[in-house]
Amino acid sequence: AEKFFAMGGKGGSRKTRIIVSAHDYEKTLSDEQLAALASKGWKVGADIVKIANTAQDITDVRRIMTLIETQSVHGPVIGLSMGERGQMTRILAPKFGSFLTFGALSQGKESAPGQPTLGALAELYRLGEQTPSTPVLGVIGNPIGHSRSPALHNRAMAAAGVAGRAPAPP
Repeated sequence: AEKFFAMGGKGGSRKTRIIVSAHDYEKTLSDEQLAALASKGWKVGADIVKIANTAQDITDVRRIMTLIETQSVHGPVIGLSMGERGQMTRILAPKFGSFLTFGALSQGKESAPGQPTLGALAELYRLGEQTPSTPVLGVIGNPIGHSRSPALHNRAMAAAGVAGRAPAPP
């Protein structure tokens, strides 16, 4: 990365913005490791830092959301948890301040585990209408992964004009 940035410089006269990206397809790093990784991205000249880790449980999602919050003071951050357990980081990206999120063009065309379709992001989760104050609702149970609650509750809230979102259960 250092050689690349030495050729073109950061920001300023460059029209193209550079995303420095790091992925871990097995786990989510600790808060300290995530912060150090983001710091390294800023130091090498990133305009935007992207970190995607694999969520094993809900605490991994919290770590990614904390990363977005703490690192956004340096510039735009894309924070994602891959896998089904991390899907809410994609669905609630605008609420928690992620610079952007990714959606698959259609089911079966996902570029990473847990990636929802563009249709689901736009229609079911109303991504374009989310703000930091958007309420989040959830369902608790075990097992819960089979639940149709997000489809039912999100459509009902949209029809009733309620701003809330119900992400897929982790």
